[in-house]
Amino acid sequence: MFHLRTCATKLRPLTASQTVRTFSQNRPAASRTFGQIRCYTAPVAAEPFLNGTSSNYVEEMYYAWLENPKSVHKSWDIFFRNTNAGAPPGTAYQSPLPLGPRALSAMARAQPLVAAQPNVDKLVEDHLAVQSLIRAYQIRGHHVAQLDPLGILDADLDSSVPADIISSTDKLGTHFQRVIPENGPAAQSPESVKRLLFCTGKVYYDLTRERKARDMVGQVAITRIEQLSPFPFDLLLQEVQKYPNAELAWCQEEHKNQGYYDYVKPRLRTTISRSKPVWYAGRDPAAAPATGNKKTHVTELQRLLDTAFDLDAFKNFS
Repeated sequence: MFHLRTCATKLRPLTASQTVRTFSQNRPAASRTFGQIRCYTAPVAAEPFLNGTSSNYVEEMYYAWLENPKSVHKSWDIFFRNTNAGAPPGTAYQSPLPLGPRALSAMARAQPLVAAQPNVDKLVEDHLAVQSLIRAYQIRGHHVAQLDPLGILDADLDSSVPADIISSTDKLGTHFQRVIPENGPAAQSPESVKRLLFCTGKVYYDLTRERKARDMVGQVAITRIEQLSPFPFDLLLQEVQKYPNAELAWCQEEHKNQGYYDYVKPRLRTTISRSKPVWYAGRDPAAAPATGNKKTHVTELQRLLDTAFDLDAFKNFS
């Protein structure tokens, strides 16, 4: 009871006589008996959280702490313990200082706390020691890390590469061709060629396969345009002049509004001075690049091949 009265006196910014009178009025005299009273004066400036409104709340919290110290926050537990131990006003609880040279020097000059508080210097030293160990472990890990587990940086590539592997296009014995002309039977007798097909990319192999299946290798010539820009006007003019009796047609697997047809057609017509039309053999215009159905795609591809090798396909459009 002595400690209860002592703490209540220190917490509330009242005189000792006012504290006794208020306490005796609020709590029945039969429930508690007070012994000798030790009066302390705690200025409000020393404990700024104590005022007429919060002092009653702190007092009730102190009663709860007496019954069960764990029922209040750890900071209040420290405050009540230090107050009972006789800590001067304003030093019953202090926030932890930040780590740093200034904080350490300030701690050395600060007023020593009561014996119930831990040794702050020792805690700081232990914390810094742990941090140093962790940092040293990280630095050591970076130094010993295996950054090249496959040994690529130290490999002798000159001795490990077989001599028969071609590592440069200069050793292929060829060069890039802007236009790859027809080199089959149609090129041997160009006067008998009825149609000259221009294309680029994978569709060339579909065309050659279909031409062989229809036995039209002497009637249809296929020229591949490998460089679309800059457009090879000079080489294409030679191809057109080589087959004077052939119709000109552009073949593509893409839809008519999505491939190179709109780009190639005006340039081909410029090449031949608009002396012949340039026909189109391919899929119809569409909003999407794919049909979404394999059967439909195969049907459209077959229609492309039928148009390309039907020598009468464009007679009605002449």
